[in-house]
Amino acid sequence: PVVVSAIYGNRAFGAIYTSVMLAGAAGSIGLSSTMAVHFYAKAAGPDGVCVGAACFRPSALVCMAICVAGTLAALALAATEHRLKKERLDQTAQQAEGSAAAGAPSDGEGAALH
Repeated sequence: PVVVSAIYGNRAFGAIYTSVMLAGAAGSIGLSSTMAVHFYAKAAGPDGVCVGAACFRPSALVCMAICVAGTLAALALAATEHRLKKERLDQTAQQAEGSAAAGAPSDGEGAALH
């Protein structure tokens, strides 16, 4: 919930958070009921029984590839968020400097006050 709120804000938090949770559930159903069954059936002998690592290795490799892709996507998102946050902080600092410079005496008027 914190990540969704930090990235997308609170405007449509419920809908976005539900979509994130449903995506994980849909992905796990697709991987377990479709892909794993396909690879097991392909590795099984004529009697439909499979023994050993060959039964599940392709499924494990696909899941590993999906995890690597998810990790890379998370790193890309983190880098983008970091860059955007830095840009916002720089803009805020520039605005603060600009407003401070606009309010400061420019021709020595304030020198007598010190």
